[in-house]
Amino acid sequence: MFEIVHYLYELIRDTKTFVDEASGSLQPRGADDLAALHRIYKRIFWIAATVTVVGFVVVPCSAPWLAVWLHDITASDALFRMFLGMILSLGLVWFYLFAGAALGCLTAPSSFLCGPAGRKWMKLLGGTRNLPTHRVVCVLGALLGFGIMAGVAVLLIYMHPTIT
Repeated sequence: MFEIVHYLYELIRDTKTFVDEASGSLQPRGADDLAALHRIYKRIFWIAATVTVVGFVVVPCSAPWLAVWLHDITASDALFRMFLGMILSLGLVWFYLFAGAALGCLTAPSSFLCGPAGRKWMKLLGGTRNLPTHRVVCVLGALLGFGIMAGVAVLLIYMHPTIT
């Protein structure tokens, strides 16, 4: 998981240099190819970041208020559940990051994943060189992350009231 964080950190720091380095042997036919690689990397990064924020912030902060509406818990109990959900999600943020990167790679075109830059992502998210197997790993990784988010939401909604 540290590799994903490091990979995304490099991407944030200097995307253009990173794309040039990752696609060194690709020899783009021009600025359009380089721009396309840049867009694909940015899309993977933003999908990973969005999924991570949804799992770490949106789910733990919205599920308790859904419990207020569904189960008539108190506002103070909802605030406690929000705090508990954020603490719980802190330990699960790596799963959310992996799920986001997997979802981002799932949206990447096959031509990208078969190139040198895409092979780095394939190695990072499952270590396979087979494109169909990589797609299956990405689907399973995304489903795992979203399943964990759903589990956290269900836990926060249906847990026994702690404050009366």
